[in-house]
Amino acid sequence: MKTITKSSSVLLGVLLLSSMSGVSATAATVTGDATKIDSTGSVIVSEGDDTGGPDTDGKVPDPETDGGVIPSNPDEVDYNGEKGPIKLESVSRLNFGKIKTSTKEIKQNAAALETDKGPRGAMVTFADIRSDVYGYKIQAQLTEPFTSGNNVLNGASISYKNAIAKPEKDNTNTPGRFTAEGAAFTLGSGEDGKSPNAVTVFEADATNKEGKGRYALEFGQSKDYVKLPSTIGTGAADTADKSVELKVPMKTAANMAKGTYQAKVTWSIVTAP
Repeated sequence: MKTITKSSSVLLGVLLLSSMSGVSATAATVTGDATKIDSTGSVIVSEGDDTGGPDTDGKVPDPETDGGVIPSNPDEVDYNGEKGPIKLESVSRLNFGKIKTSTKEIKQNAAALETDKGPRGAMVTFADIRSDVYGYKIQAQLTEPFTSGNNVLNGASISYKNAIAKPEKDNTNTPGRFTAEGAAFTLGSGEDGKSPNAVTVFEADATNKEGKGRYALEFGQSKDYVKLPSTIGTGAADTADKSVELKVPMKTAANMAKGTYQAKVTWSIVTAP
């Protein structure tokens, strides 16, 4: 599962001082006091060409703490190496372990992410540092079904629940929000196993100037999880390995060929109105 975005800002500053020899002091402000004079400063702001993430050391924001980061395992997380002022920076891989052919529908949860701070749920990080532009939607879609060679797990789906979003430390901008279906949704339907449409999971409103800075989404939380004031969504303790579920319908479960199957969930940021 590949990812799409990341964040940080660049400011180009120029300080202009008056009173250099031979330069007119037009920037001086008349104070009405012969014992005082003001100097002015100016700065030019341009749009950053990249959000600045993910960090080169592979750390991502911890969605369960204020200001913490998680050293992530490169076998568990994929990073977006492309640049951009609005970007999906990282996304965790989904490991559903092993399943067996069956006469019943199969349900199997994805494993939790293992970090030095304990287990975490499936994660997505993104950021927005665009200048004077606001608003976006975070969407997910199962774009490639579970496939092994010529074999496909037809009708298989992936369901997500227990969603929270956490702004990065010191990000006090007006936050975005989960959509009505974003806290719990399912990807994949139909005989081909693909999602016919992308699901909008999280959104930031342009009119209200929401969603700037970096965020981490997490589906499922650790056993010690406690909701923080800045956390968006509710979440549930001890659900890190119980919140992303693979379902294989009985018709397919009884006919599965042996092999290692892979699917692709595509996460994207949509900025068009």
